[in-house]
Amino acid sequence: MIESMSQVSRNVLFVADQIAPGGGPAGYLYNLRSGLRTVQAAGMTFSYWGREAGKRSRFSRQATGPLQKITSKARGLQKRLERTVPGANRSLERAIKEADAVVFHGYQAPSRVASARRKGKQVIYMPHSPSIKADEEAMVAELMGRVLDTAGFRKAEQQIIDEADLVVFPTRDAAAEYFAAFDGDGRLTSKSRYIESGVPASNFEPRPRRDGSIGVIFVGRFVPHKGYDLFVDAAETLARRDFAAEFRTLGTGLQARDSAHVKNLGWSETPSEHLLDADVVVVPNRVAYFDLLPLEAAALGRGLVMTTVGGNRDQLKALPDSVGCAPQDLAEGIAQAVHLARTDITWGTANRRVFLERFTDSAMAARWVKLLEDCANVAS
Repeated sequence: MIESMSQVSRNVLFVADQIAPGGGPAGYLYNLRSGLRTVQAAGMTFSYWGREAGKRSRFSRQATGPLQKITSKARGLQKRLERTVPGANRSLERAIKEADAVVFHGYQAPSRVASARRKGKQVIYMPHSPSIKADEEAMVAELMGRVLDTAGFRKAEQQIIDEADLVVFPTRDAAAEYFAAFDGDGRLTSKSRYIESGVPASNFEPRPRRDGSIGVIFVGRFVPHKGYDLFVDAAETLARRDFAAEFRTLGTGLQARDSAHVKNLGWSETPSEHLLDADVVVVPNRVAYFDLLPLEAAALGRGLVMTTVGGNRDQLKALPDSVGCAPQDLAEGIAQAVHLARTDITWGTANRRVFLERFTDSAMAARWVKLLEDCANVAS
C-alpha cells in the first residue's frame, strides 16, 4: 500500500514521447507544463521527460518512430518503441528513480511503467486517445489496405492499466472505449479519475467575426475516427441544396479526397488563424476523447458543431454556443449552426467566457495539483 500522496508525491515526473504545441499527449503535456508554472503546489516539484519540439506535429498518432510503419504482427512492440529515442531510456530511468510519482501521458512501452512500479513509484496513466491503442492501429492499417494483428497492442495496454495506481481521463464519457475494452472486472472503474483539459489563454487572441459569407471548417487528421469523410459528405449534401456557406478543411491524412465543394487548406503551423477566419468549427468525431480543438475554438470565440459521442457530449454541455448532432445527421447540425451564426454576429462569444472560467491551462493545472494532493492511500 502506498502512503498518502502528500508524503510520496513531492517530486512528480510527467512523461510523454514528445512535448510540443498542438494535440495529443505532446500538446496536452505542453499545455499542462505551461499551466503548472502559474499555480501554487506547496511541497511539490514537477519535472518533464520527452523530446522537445517547438512546432506542431503533423500527426497526433500515439505511435512514434518504428511503430508508424505498420506490420502484420505486433510482436516486438516493446523493443521497437523503446528504440524510438536512442539512449533516451537510460536518462528516463534516472528521472524515474529521482521521482516520487510518475505520470505517463499517452500509450508507451509497458516496460517504462513496469520500471516505475518496480522502483516503488506512484504510477498514473493518461491514455490520450479516443480509442484504445489496438483500435487506433487497426484503423490506420485498414486505411493502408493492410490487416494488423492487434492482440499485442491490447495486451500491452492492459498491462499498463494493471500496473497503474490511477488512470486519468478528462471525463467519464471520454473514456467510453477504454471501459468497454478493459473494465470487465471493475478494476478500471475503481482506479479512474477525471481532469478536464485546458489550453493557454495567451495563445488564443479572439477577434470579432466578420459580416459576409459564412465559413465552416474542419481541422484535424483525415481519418475515420475524426469524421473527416462525414464532414466532406455533409458539405456536398448541403451544396446540392444550394446552401450558402464556404466549406474548408485544414490538416492531412490517409483519407484525403478531392471535392468540388470543399477547399483543402493543407497543413498549417498556425491553425488559430484559420479558425479565426471561420464562423463555425465542426468536430464530427465517430469516437471522441476530449479534444483540445473545441477548447481552442472556444478560446477564440467561435461556435461549434460536435457529434454527440464520447467526450464531445461533455463539451457540448459546457460550451453554450454549440450544436450537437448524431454523426449521421451532421449536415442538419451544420445547417443549424450556420443559421445561428448568420442571424447573430456574436454567436460563439459565450464559448469564450466559459473557456476563461474553466478550460485554461491554469485551470487544468490546478485540477492536477488537487488530484496529486487529495488522492491518498492508493493501492500499489
